Amino acid sequence: MEEEATDVGEPLHELMFPGLLAFVRGLLLTEANPDALAPAEPRPEVVEDLLRFLAGRLLEIDEQLARDPDSAEQLEAERLATDRLIDLVLHRFHGLDAGDVAALERAG
Repeated sequence: MEEEATDVGEPLHELMFPGLLAFVRGLLLTEANPDALAPAEPRPEVVEDLLRFLAGRLLEIDEQLARDPDSAEQLEAERLATDRLIDLVLHRFHGLDAGDVAALERAG
């Protein structure tokens, strides 16, 4: 996981999940390239299902933390990664660009 970290050791989640984020982007495409063999067919409901799954995973992690405090470090890392992944998927789902995301993170 070291190659997916920033200079201060924090994980760079965009590099941890590139395939999943590309998949999400593909599910939300509304326009296809002119030379594409098939038209764009956005599937936002699939992205919503993914978000429900990730939210459920967060709840499972919280339950595991309550039952097994000895695994807290590993579970907290997983919780942080899952929480950040939810944010990244939501940014794509709502079509936020880098400026919008930066403004949201400053406000929050």
